[in-house]
Amino acid sequence: MMGIDTMTIVSGEGKETSLWQNSYLETLKKELQEVIDDIRAMIEICHTREEAGEITNYVRWQNTALFIREIEGLTTLLKDLHALDPHRFRTHGEMVQYINAMFEKSIIKYDFPRAIHHMVKSKLAAASESTFGFHAERVEQYAAV
Repeated sequence: MMGIDTMTIVSGEGKETSLWQNSYLETLKKELQEVIDDIRAMIEICHTREEAGEITNYVRWQNTALFIREIEGLTTLLKDLHALDPHRFRTHGEMVQYINAMFEKSIIKYDFPRAIHHMVKSKLAAASESTFGFHAERVEQYAAV
């Protein structure tokens, strides 16, 4: 049985391309974009709730400011992912650890809300589940299969 980290195809140019690397990274990008879309919906919900008198103008704008910072953070992280060469990683575990550390550094550097890191960790696991059928925490255990 072929292990997850050894599944490869050879392109017409003879270059080896790992299926899991591209699949995982694209899934993670989609997961993060969905979070951005959800946050944008929350901004609209705050507007609707203010108009209905359920929250004050102050609360709406305080929440909106936080949501905008979260979107800025996630957008920055997505740009970092687009610049990442997925083929530099030999194992899925290496990729997950690198991405997690990269995101943590960006969050600290740009002073993005800490909640972003929790969102990202959740999406790292969701992308692993979607791509491989199990969570990132168990990847190392299965990588040598």
